[in-house]
This record gives sequence, structure tokens and C-alpha cells, in this order.
Amino acid sequence: APKPARLALVQLESLHTQDWRQYLAQGLEAIDEAGKLQVDMIILPEGVNFGPGVDLTYAEAAIGLDSPELVEVSRKAKRFNCYIVFPFIQKERGKIYNSAAVFGRKGELVGVYHKTHEPRAVIETQNVTLGKEWPICDLDIGRVGIMICYDTITPEPAQVYSLLGAELLIFPHLISIKQDGDQFDLRTRARALDGCVYVASCGWARTHDPGEPGPLSGTCVINYEGRVTAQA
Repeated sequence: APKPARLALVQLESLHTQDWRQYLAQGLEAIDEAGKLQVDMIILPEGVNFGPGVDLTYAEAAIGLDSPELVEVSRKAKRFNCYIVFPFIQKERGKIYNSAAVFGRKGELVGVYHKTHEPRAVIETQNVTLGKEWPICDLDIGRVGIMICYDTITPEPAQVYSLLGAELLIFPHLISIKQDGDQFDLRTRARALDGCVYVASCGWARTHDPGEPGPLSGTCVINYEGRVTAQA
């Protein structure tokens, strides 16, 4: 049965800077704007501290769950009485992860997802550790799972989440949409349709390659029938 929920998908923009802390500041400001809309959940794109064009290693930009920025995200979740999905490059016990933290309505940490799939080039150059689990967050708006970017390259993660009872998949990513390249439209809608789940896809606002506008915005909501119901 449908559960009413208001989602705010935050589409951040490239700042053309190597100062990754400016990206974090932009993300925190955007949360304040989204919070004014009185929503149930605020979702940000992949790697808020590692925006498009940042030419650093993950290790140089990584932050911990105890960082001032993540503590502030927790405070904002409590202030706006909403869930916040905050993707970031994380350092934890000497390891680097591409993660997404979920904060609850009281500011509590509900869970952290570690990206399970990465392109070989990223694994070899960024010394990133892959996650091994697909955790479900039981929230008052439904059962929620998270996939990050390359996690949709194969159908299995979405199918596993579906078997675990997920109703909504949060999909933060850093994908440049091309008409004849990634086939983002086909893959993302297929994940929703095959898994019979809603997908909230949240990407960055970035310039498309000349002459190659995508058929579907990187920031959109797809229902369990694979139909796009809203997009930036």
C-alpha cells in the first residue's frame, strides 16, 4: 500500500574548485533550503565532499562520521524533523569507503551504506574498500535501501534489496548523462521495474557533452512500474 512521503532531491552543482570543503558547505546550505519545504527526507548526490572535477585522491578528501560537517548534518535532521541521506567519501579505521549516511528525525544515525560496486579504475587508483552488505533502513515512510552510482551497473543489488523487502531505493550518483553512452534511462528504470520498488535518483547538475543531452535527468523519481513521475 502507498505510504505518503515528501522527498527533496538536492541537485548540487559543480563549483569548479579543488577545495572539497566548499562542496561540503554547499551541501549544508542546500539542506537548509530543502528543510524549509517541510519534507520527510532530504537526499543529496554521491560524494558531497568529492564533487565533479575534484582532482584529489579519496584519502585527501575523506571525512569521518565524527567530523564537524557530519555532526552538523545530524543537527539539521533533528531541526527539520526529517531523514537526511548524506553520501560522502568516508574514512573509518584506516579504510576509505564511498558511503551514504542516513540520519533520523531526531538526528540519530540510522545506518551507513558502503558502496559495493566500483569501476576497476577507481579500485586501483583510490584504494577504496568495497562494502559487502545491503542494509535495509526501516523508517516511518517505509523500508529503504541505498545504491550508489556503479551499483546499478548490474541488476543484482536492486533485486537483493527487493527480496529483503525494500520499497524505496535511494540512488545518489555522479553520472554524466549521455544519449548514446551510459543508457542511464534504460538501466535506472529497469532497476525499479524489475525490483518492483520506487527509485529516487539524485545526481549532480553538470554540463552534458555538446550535442548529447540525456533522455532522462539524473535527478528524478521512478515508480515501481518503471515510470518517471518527477524529474529535475
